[in-house]
Amino acid sequence: SDNTADKKSAKDGSKSPEKFTGYPMDQKDTELTWWVGQGYTLNEAYATAEESPFHKNLQDMVGVKINWQFPTAGTDANQAFNLMLNSETLPDIIYHSIMADIERYMEEGIIRDLSDDLEKNSPAYYSFITSNEMYDKHMKTDSGKYYGYGFFREDGGWNDTYLGPLVRQDWLDEQNLEAPKTISDWDNVLKTFKKEYNAVFCAPWDRMKPSLISGAFGAYGLADYTLFVDKNNKVQLAQAQPEWKTYMEKLHEWWEAGLIDQDITTNDDDAVRTKVLNGLTGLAYSSMGQLSNWTTDAEKAGNGAKWVGLQYPTGDDGTLSMVRGGYGIGSTVAVITTSCPDEKLETAMRVLDYAYTDEGNLFWNFGKKGE
Repeated sequence: SDNTADKKSAKDGSKSPEKFTGYPMDQKDTELTWWVGQGYTLNEAYATAEESPFHKNLQDMVGVKINWQFPTAGTDANQAFNLMLNSETLPDIIYHSIMADIERYMEEGIIRDLSDDLEKNSPAYYSFITSNEMYDKHMKTDSGKYYGYGFFREDGGWNDTYLGPLVRQDWLDEQNLEAPKTISDWDNVLKTFKKEYNAVFCAPWDRMKPSLISGAFGAYGLADYTLFVDKNNKVQLAQAQPEWKTYMEKLHEWWEAGLIDQDITTNDDDAVRTKVLNGLTGLAYSSMGQLSNWTTDAEKAGNGAKWVGLQYPTGDDGTLSMVRGGYGIGSTVAVITTSCPDEKLETAMRVLDYAYTDEGNLFWNFGKKGE
């Protein structure tokens, strides 16, 4: 509406960069509002963005004032996102897990089409995504429009196996057990840990439900709707295959035997972290980031727990149809909204491009040099 347009202009008060000469930009009188739903929300150690080294220092590195916005602590990020979308004026930048609905958000006039400006205003990012066919494909809508700035794991390719099985090495050592490699080995370890430590298999549901250890059964998924291409180059539904049924029968067997955490379908990272600290699990499935948390907790508690990563198990006959992996492209993305006025568009794109420069990549991953 005309009123909305007036409000956008009134809140702006910025100048467009005359010519980009590098970072930091001379744009301290320009303010960008940036809503973050996940990923780089505030660490629990900080109450405000002004206290957070990452959020505070990024403003200095790019030379632009950033008004950070986050979901209220304890609220559901997706609900907060939906509420934010219904507000009268959107933030200039949104970062959230919205790739699946990008086309709809563009059709509804929420997200800007960046196609005409990306190469010019975000040269580092444009060079990065166009160097990899899969990156470029994922950062375009089905109709070929560039829509945002993606989350990529280092090096691309199949190093996206950041999720996997984890085991307490100290318990294996105490019980004179080798690291489990097959499903029969898993059987043995689960039963031993249950008998000796009253510990069960545990995992955050959102992390395990796509597939978990389906590959050991020749299957291609667990609870999520999953399509795969078979040996005859035909698309198949994972849950319609006999291998998936065999996989479910084994999980059911473990469940009935009390070898799987009975809260498995409601567990999140925090719930599993608490159970790990309290010795309620010795064989688990999670991310390498969570493994770091578990190791830190064990060191602080002095409980001697030593968690290590495991290879994905195979069937007893060596079957391994898949592991959890991909092209290293996350589902979260930074987009520029239609509430960002034309005068601020280049500034917003330059700020987002910073993460893909050599200097910005180091800062985003490791923080400010010397601090």
